Amino acid sequence: MAQFPHSKLHRCPWDTGLTPFRRATTYARIEDRTYPPALKIGRMSAWLDREMAAVNEALIQGRSDDEIWQLVADLVAKRTAGGAGQ
Repeated sequence: MAQFPHSKLHRCPWDTGLTPFRRATTYARIEDRTYPPALKIGRMSAWLDREMAAVNEALIQGRSDDEIWQLVADLVAKRTAGGAGQ
């Protein structure tokens, strides 16, 4: 079985401090495509910590919204491609 480092799932990242945003802002940024959407596992929604960490690092580095949009698109593409290129 493949090993995926840093693949923890978090249900409410705004409650744990894993995202700098509150819930409403997180969902607004998801709609703007500047924050990765949650994974759907049955009826549960959860975020990958490695994706949140990548976006947080881009924010710390002062990346533009366009650069973050591209980062999120790349993260989601890797996720939907089965983790290829990690």
